Formats: sequence, C-alpha cells, structure tokens
Amino acid sequence: MPECFLCGNTDTTVQDNSHPYLLSCPICGQYMVPERFYDAICRDKHSEIHLPSGECISKEDIRYKGKCVAFERKLKGLDRYILVADADKEKYRKDGDFYPMGLNEFLDEFPKNHELLDRALLNLGRRENQRFGKKLFISAGVYASALFADTHDVVGNIINYLFSNKLIEIKTEHHSIDAWEIVITPDGWARIAELQRNSGELSDKAFIAMWFNNEKNGEIRGAIEEAVKGAGYKSIVIDEKRHEDFIMNQIINEINESRFVIADFTSIPEGKDKDAKLVNGVRGGVYWEAGYARGLKKKVFHTCRKDTQDRLHFDIEQINTLFWELEGNSIKDRAKFVNGLKQTIWAEVGKGPYCGRLGYN
Repeated sequence: MPECFLCGNTDTTVQDNSHPYLLSCPICGQYMVPERFYDAICRDKHSEIHLPSGECISKEDIRYKGKCVAFERKLKGLDRYILVADADKEKYRKDGDFYPMGLNEFLDEFPKNHELLDRALLNLGRRENQRFGKKLFISAGVYASALFADTHDVVGNIINYLFSNKLIEIKTEHHSIDAWEIVITPDGWARIAELQRNSGELSDKAFIAMWFNNEKNGEIRGAIEEAVKGAGYKSIVIDEKRHEDFIMNQIINEINESRFVIADFTSIPEGKDKDAKLVNGVRGGVYWEAGYARGLKKKVFHTCRKDTQDRLHFDIEQINTLFWELEGNSIKDRAKFVNGLKQTIWAEVGKGPYCGRLGYN
C-alpha cells in the first residue's frame, strides 16, 4: 500500500512512474523523493537510509523530525521540493516548481529547543482559515506535528507552556481522545506579529551585499537581481537608493526590513591607490552585512566567483556557496546560475509575493 515517505500516512498518492517519485500527502504536502529512498523506508522497511557520503539517516528521524518540518513547510506554502542526498543537489536542479533539498539540510530545519515554542505558536497562527477568536482543535495525532511533538505528553507540555505565558487560552481538554480546544490570545497574536517582523517573514525585499564596481564584477549583479526577481522578490542595492543618513544606518535599516540577504564574497586583487593606500582585496563590508543578517536569524545566501574561493575566510568555507565563473565579461552558464539561485531561494524561504506576476517569473 502506498505511504508517505516522511510520515507513513497511507492516504498518500504516489506517482512511481515519475523519477523521482511524486508524493501528495494530506499532512506533508506535495514533494518528490528518489526511488531508492522511498523503497528503503516504505517498501523494504529498512530502519535507515545510507547516503553516498557513508552517513546513515534513521527512519525514526525521518518519521519524526521530517514529518514536523514537512508539516510546517506545508503551512508556510513551502512544499514542492525534491528530497535528495545533500551531495546530489546539483544533479536535480532544473527548471520547474520543484527544487532540490538535501535530506540532512531538510532535517536540520527542525527547531532547536530555544526556538520550539515560538515556532509552534507561529504554526498555530498559520492554521487554515485561522482568525482572531476562532477555536483551534489540537489532537495528539496529526496536528501534533505543528507543535513539533511526537507524544501526547509532549503536546500537553507545549500547550501548557503556551498557556502559562498567556499566549493561548485552553477552552476544553478532551482527555478521552487526547485533544484540546484552544484560542490564541491577543498577547499571542502580538507575539506572532513580532516574530514575523523580526524574521522578515512579511517582507518582499532581498538585500544584496557585494562589490559594486561593474568593471570588476562582470554581470553578477544583474544575474543576482534576475534570480531575486524570478523568485518573486524585490532587490535592494544600497547604491541604487538615495540616502542622506550615515551609510551604515541605511544598510542596517535595509537589512532589518529584508526577507533575506544575498552576499557575494568575491574578492578583488589588492593594490594601492595614488596615495599608496591599500585598496580592494576581500570586502569586509560583505562579511559584516552577512554576519549582521545572521544575527537577526535571517537567511543568508552565499555566492562567490570561483577563482577567488581560496580567499574565503575559514569561518564561512563550509557554508553552502553558489560559485560562478566569468567568460569574458559575461557569466559562464548564466541561465544555470540564475535558475540555481532562484530555486535555492524557493527552497529556503519560499516564493515571493510577486512570483507569477507580469514582469516577474
């Protein structure tokens, strides 16, 4: 019998004539998974998946963490991905609505302990047709995933924590069926709004941090802006905006108001100006802007010209980076770079509000 790779739900439809398999689950949404992953967990009933790297991922992690992450993504409209081995992501990049995500990368979205209550509250606010004063029915079954819980006791503890912090009211507790009826309080909605503002979740803007000397960076600026536009967002480039404030205040304000940041870490050969002052080299401002955005828990996408990757600081060497190359004054395989960055944005933060509109993707 067909079942969901992530949660085991047997009401799932599986199109095994597509490669990878296309799954539609009422809990996890729509996604794709390679045949060997699906067979290992759902048909052969193995307890783990073996990745090409030699690493093993347990079925327990997939069915608990994976289900919770998938449910949250469905609530946010971020399903329609392809789950693959992290090392194989490039093989699955293609035009279309489905974008590749590494299985480890996917499971790493499960919240840390200090994030869990806020993420759970956000999920309650995202529930379909949720509005002020409406009762929510939470069971220890399906909707436990919205609270990142796997047992009745954990669901009850999370609900009690939210109640004790005056973020929800418990209207009814159904002990016989392990369920609760709750209402999000005004304080709860205020907290949800605060979290959305701080994460940039309500923003339609992307901040681009990079060198802005067109003679040095070829067409990378235009390519990044094209990818951002294709993903459905507006690009914010600091030298395109008129400002009278101290420039760092302007940068801080723009990053604060952005959904995410794209940082290009390309370096330029060092030299000296007419006053013998050292110029060019690694642009410290890009590192600062990327670090500031990370401190705000915003998503930061890294790009870099391939022939300068040896200048990347060791602190960011291990972070996934989309490399590009120059061919004359143009970007080699420009369309592939633009599509890869666009799909990465979709995978990490979702499609922007302008996606599909005239003049956008």
